[in-house]
Amino acid sequence: MFGNGRGPPKPQIRKVTVQRTVVPPTAKTNGIANGGLKAGISRAGSGSNATAGASRQNSASSLHPKAASARKVPSGASGRSAAQSRSDSARVSPGRGKRKAPSPSTPNFGDSSSDDEDDKSSDVARKRARHSAERDEDMKRVMCDETAFKKRDPEKKEKEARIIQGYDITTGGVFVKGYKSVFEPEPGNERIPEIRLRYPSRYGKEKFQILIPHADEDFNPLEDVIQTILHTCKHFFPPSQSEILTDEATGFERRLKRAVKELSFSKFSATVEEFNSLIDGSITDDTISSHLRSQHSLALPLVERILAQVYARTVSPHVHLLKQYENGTDDVYGELLPRFTQQIFKDVHLTSDQVFLDLGSGVGNVVLQAALQIGCESWGVERMPNPAKLAGKQKDEFVPRCKIWGIKPGSVNLVTGDFLATPEIDAVLKRADVILVNNQAFTPQLNDNLTMKFLDIKDGCKIVSLKPFITDDWKLKERNLQNPKNVLVHLAKKEYWSNAVSWTDEGGTYFIAKKDGTKLEQFHKKLEARRRP
Repeated sequence: MFGNGRGPPKPQIRKVTVQRTVVPPTAKTNGIANGGLKAGISRAGSGSNATAGASRQNSASSLHPKAASARKVPSGASGRSAAQSRSDSARVSPGRGKRKAPSPSTPNFGDSSSDDEDDKSSDVARKRARHSAERDEDMKRVMCDETAFKKRDPEKKEKEARIIQGYDITTGGVFVKGYKSVFEPEPGNERIPEIRLRYPSRYGKEKFQILIPHADEDFNPLEDVIQTILHTCKHFFPPSQSEILTDEATGFERRLKRAVKELSFSKFSATVEEFNSLIDGSITDDTISSHLRSQHSLALPLVERILAQVYARTVSPHVHLLKQYENGTDDVYGELLPRFTQQIFKDVHLTSDQVFLDLGSGVGNVVLQAALQIGCESWGVERMPNPAKLAGKQKDEFVPRCKIWGIKPGSVNLVTGDFLATPEIDAVLKRADVILVNNQAFTPQLNDNLTMKFLDIKDGCKIVSLKPFITDDWKLKERNLQNPKNVLVHLAKKEYWSNAVSWTDEGGTYFIAKKDGTKLEQFHKKLEARRRP
């Protein structure tokens, strides 16, 4: 799937020693999922925020003249599925967000341009949400996948990272929808312009056709290329070098967008090749691998970028299957979005040496995020066949895609079955350190049955849920001595902000409990003491 070409000349950009004052980039990066770059292109003059968007140096507004007149993109976000969040979208207090249709669609994993980015109050809310989700580094976390930087013997047939190429999506290897070329074909050559993009590892390049989709929710090759380059420059180099590579005036992102605006494929292609040369040289001299070894956490925007790539290549082509469920039953599809999930990981202090279990894991988004962002052993169980099947597809793409990014995730384990009656999950329950249950749509009977299962988990295991299994006013009494709630301790009731779940834009509450049989044991001892003659 990858080809090995001649190594490009070592770039000179890494050798710059001139002292300069660099203004850190302030523009938000664009997510692949809802066509952020394309939407930004099309929004020039099409909405109330067009002027504000065009005034920003790094905005994608008016980037592509043809696209600007081709269609008008609604200022509201399209319907989304789980596992997505707008990394820089506004966070407002619960109850003030807009309502959103619960039907699943291609998710927005963050990075996309927000129509309300000129709203100062939203800006403050975003900063508050971002600050609240900051994590202490887990010094035991190993970020670097050493096999991704191992020199390859050209005479040996070594196993490559088999990913779904961006090219496969737009040419029909996965699915085909309406696309249009970003650049005019060269005279006498009607082929759609193509590029091959190097990732921060020794694995091969990914092939893309430089196209934009007609529908916002479809895979956006142009945006995927630009955002992959941007996040590589941001997160795989030392800060001093990263500032130069992401400079608002001379960085790779700015130059690529300028080439698109000028409709110059030659400039676009040359910039991509320069980036590829930079990566090749930085792998050879261990710049990238050394930086990864010094890191112990992944920034959420990078996590969202990788998850978005996986989702776009596996779930998006079949997202209609997620609508096939019956309302009013326990089998209702809806998931938590990445920024909310990150906050949960922080709340429970999840670390790389722990075991995470998602009961009702859907297409596996949270399971993948825990493995990628935390590096822990991550499990999920889902009984609905369509989400479970798509979860398997995500895992098959997730593992090799992490390799081409040079990142070592935790193990991903996805099981199809009923979490109340699956022996493999029963065994994991006894080892789990953190259990997540999106029980927003569960029936009372299912919640009661699940509480019984918690009798088997170990003391200290934390349970996060959207409906409480125990409240802070629960009283242990002799008449309710056999109630399984007595082994649980209510730790916290918390609020999540808007854009945190797939079924609504409004905020809500979630609950954290812990297994602790100490109180029940002490109560038994008191009863026995009273009964003694």
